Amino acid sequence: MKAKLNLLIMRVWHELKGDEAQDLIEYALLVGFISLAVVASIKPFGDIVYHYYLILNSKINTLPIGT
Repeated sequence: MKAKLNLLIMRVWHELKGDEAQDLIEYALLVGFISLAVVASIKPFGDIVYHYYLILNSKINTLPIGT
């Protein structure tokens, strides 16, 4: 599998020359940085959502069950 992936990367690399290869690398770096920013922002928002869920869950648990 790894050999096939390396072969695919080499084919793409040879097809793209000059500015096209540079553009591809720049876009890959941009996607990587955006991904890092998204992952870094998930933790604080995850904590907020988790605490909101706990509050909501405690309110639901105090509701009477049945009719």
